[in-house]
Amino acid sequence: MDFTFGVCTYNSKKFIVQTLESIKYQTVAYGEKNRVTLIVSDDCSNDGTVIIVKHWMEYNKELFVECVLLEEDRNRGLAYNYTKLLDHIYTEHFKIIDGDDMCSSVNIFEQCKEIQRDELNIFFPIRFNGDKVYIEESDYISLFYYHMIKHKHKEDLHMLEIIKSFATVEVCFLKQAYCEGTREFVRQFTHFQDDTSLYYMFKHNSDMIMNFVLEPMILYRIHDKALSHGEESSANIKFLDDLHKFRKYTFANEKNLYIKMIIFFQIIDTFRMKHRFATKLSIYKKVIKHYEKKRKNLVEKNKDFLKYKSKMEKYMDIESEHLRLIEENAKKYLERMSDLSSCKTRGYSS
Repeated sequence: MDFTFGVCTYNSKKFIVQTLESIKYQTVAYGEKNRVTLIVSDDCSNDGTVIIVKHWMEYNKELFVECVLLEEDRNRGLAYNYTKLLDHIYTEHFKIIDGDDMCSSVNIFEQCKEIQRDELNIFFPIRFNGDKVYIEESDYISLFYYHMIKHKHKEDLHMLEIIKSFATVEVCFLKQAYCEGTREFVRQFTHFQDDTSLYYMFKHNSDMIMNFVLEPMILYRIHDKALSHGEESSANIKFLDDLHKFRKYTFANEKNLYIKMIIFFQIIDTFRMKHRFATKLSIYKKVIKHYEKKRKNLVEKNKDFLKYKSKMEKYMDIESEHLRLIEENAKKYLERMSDLSSCKTRGYSS
């Protein structure tokens, strides 16, 4: 199978080696029968990310069919960086991750083989913060519920518009699903590339449905610099601007009056968030709570739920060990890079 790993980076110096080492793990452990390409798209980092990526690619180039580094001469935002990266992927099977996340220990190549035409495969999200790997209770319930039910295009589109009870980093699709208009739509935004691309693909493909897979693919890093859940920053504010703009767009293009009403309540919430108003009195959050309670009641009655939860907890133990392995490999690589730099500074060659 021809396969591409794509990585979006911007000032990712602190985490990028772990991301790359997790891709290396996948390629060494499972990539023997696959032709693997690595593409890193950097959005004009100024912290040394590009130097690290270039050195790592040179050191590990024998593992890949090709290593490509895409650079920008100015910062253009995550949405542009994401679409540029996708435009340079020529294989049907691929996975894009951010430069602070990691591939799990599960065979990504086999997981991606299962993706069908006109299908979004959504894998189980395992989060980590430092050395702590964990699963949120809401993820157990949401993923199991949506794994159980029969999916239809219209209902899945409405889920993207109002609930979206999954982590977007876990989503995979075939390159053919990335229709021509998606790129131009996503580039209307600055830092909001994932929901916008999925929404546009769904909106313009009446056959597309979601498939929820109860296995992890990506370890999703939680940290205070993240756009969607990090501390307040100029980038975080731009993300909220994008979210508000996106919700206004979906409101204008939605014909179902009930869905339109919920989106209207979303718009009120994002307006409050943008302007730092309290959102305790939120009709939209009450609607979400209603759906969460409904899903929980249905899931907890299912006899297979506890078995599934136990399986996920075993995965969490495995991924904890995997995280430690990747961190150790990244540490060794950085030490080697530091030693090599010291030798060159003193006038020695490697």
